[in-house]
Amino acid sequence: NAMYLSSGKNAGCLFITSKYFFGIKTVYAANYGLQYMPMAFAQVGFQYDLDRFWLESPGWIRVKSFETNIPIFETDQECIDYLNNKIDNSSALNYNGLIIDVSLSADTDADGIKDYFEKELNNGNLRLGTGVTLKRLDYKKADTDDDGVLDGKEISVYKTGNKIYVKMVSNPTTKDTDGDGLFDYEPRTDSTGFVEIAPQEKANMILTPDGNGVWNKHISDNYHQLNVPHTYGLSYPLISSLYDFQSGIHSNAAIAFGSKVLTFKLDDKGNILHSQVDTWQSVGGYNNIYDFVFAKANNNNMDKEKFRYTTSTKRNGTYEHIVWIWRGDYLNLGDGDEIGLYDRTFNLPFINVEQWKQSNITMPMTLNLYDTSKRSSIENVFSWSPIDEQWWITGFNPKVTNLSKNDMVMVGSMDFADRKDEYYALKRAVINKPKKYKYMYFNDNALKVWILWGN
Repeated sequence: NAMYLSSGKNAGCLFITSKYFFGIKTVYAANYGLQYMPMAFAQVGFQYDLDRFWLESPGWIRVKSFETNIPIFETDQECIDYLNNKIDNSSALNYNGLIIDVSLSADTDADGIKDYFEKELNNGNLRLGTGVTLKRLDYKKADTDDDGVLDGKEISVYKTGNKIYVKMVSNPTTKDTDGDGLFDYEPRTDSTGFVEIAPQEKANMILTPDGNGVWNKHISDNYHQLNVPHTYGLSYPLISSLYDFQSGIHSNAAIAFGSKVLTFKLDDKGNILHSQVDTWQSVGGYNNIYDFVFAKANNNNMDKEKFRYTTSTKRNGTYEHIVWIWRGDYLNLGDGDEIGLYDRTFNLPFINVEQWKQSNITMPMTLNLYDTSKRSSIENVFSWSPIDEQWWITGFNPKVTNLSKNDMVMVGSMDFADRKDEYYALKRAVINKPKKYKYMYFNDNALKVWILWGN
C-alpha cells in the first residue's frame, strides 16, 4: 500500500505495511528507495485511520501537512515519477506535523462513497453546486440519517476531467430534504411509532417543499394522538340553545337545529360536528344538484373535487366509483370539509344528472382542516380520526365561520388495506392526470391514500 507525503519543503512517496510480531500488529513504513523502518502511530498523528488502514483493501492514503498538498496519483509509479522529477530523493522526510486525512480507496461504512469525499463534504471543502454543505455526513455510518437508504444512494460523487462533482437525489444528513415535514423515504408516524399521520414524500418532490407549511403543522398537531378526537360524543345541545338570545344563521339554535336534522354529532372533545355512518345520504344518495344549491346558498364560498375510477371483475362486471371532496362555509354548521365515497347508480330522468349512492364499503378515514389566511401562521380548524370506519367523513367547526374557501386546506386519508383492487384502480385513474394527482399521495405498502387539497 502506498502513501504520498508532503511536509513543509520536503515531500516523498511512503510505502506502508503492517505485520504481526508475536501476535501484535506493528506498522512499518519506508520512504521510496529506503529500507523498511518501524513507524509509531504518534509519528503520523491519527491512530484511527492507520488502524482502519490494515483492515481495509489496499489503496492510496492522502497525507497532508498544514502547509502543502501534492497531487493525487492513480498508481505508485505515477507517484515515483513525480518524486523523481520534482524533489530530491536524498532529502530525508520530516514526519513531524503530518496528519492522515483520508483513504482515497477505503469506504469504511460501505455506503458507496469513499471516505475521502465524505470527509471533504463534511468539512465543507466539497459542496453541492448550489453551495450547500453536508456537514453532518458520517463516513463511519452507512446511513447517516437513519432513513433506510444508504448515503451512496442519496448522493453520488464522480470525477469528470480534473473536477469532482456531487449529484444529490436526496440529502443523506436529514430524513426530510426539503423541510416540508414529509420524510423522503418513509411515512411520518405519531409519538408511538405505530400510527401513520402523514405520507412519504412523492419521489418527484423530494427537493421541492410541498404544502406551504401545512404538512409541518399537521404533523405537529397529530403527533400526540391523545390530543385528537377519535369517537363520537353527544348531539349539539338543543334545549340550552333555545335559551340562547343570539340570532342569525350562526346562533346556537341554528347550529343545534341544523345538526339535528342532519343527524350530526359532536366528537368526544365536544367542539366539532361530524356526520355518522348511518346518515341521510345513505338513503338519498348524492348528485351535482346538491352542490349547485349549496354554492348558491353560501355565495359560492365552497369548492369541490372529484376523483373517478372503475373496478372490474369477471364475477361482478364493471363498476364506477368516485371520491368526492368538499371544503367551504357550511352556513349554520360553520366552516368545514368532507370526503365521500360513492358508487354510480343511474342518471336522473329528464335532466340527465348522474346519481351516486353511498359506497358499499367503509374504511378507516381521517380528516383535518387548516386555515392559511394568516400568512405568518397556520391555524388548525379541526382534526378528526374516528375509530369507526367511514364512507363519508366530515367535520364542521361552528366557532369558525366565513373563512374564504381559498384559505382552507384539507388533509385527509383513506385506508384501502382490505380493498387492494380499489386502491390500485384509484391510483391508475389519478396518476396520469397531473391536476388530480397533485392532491393525492399513495402508500403502496399500506394501501393508504392521503389528500392535501388547497390553493
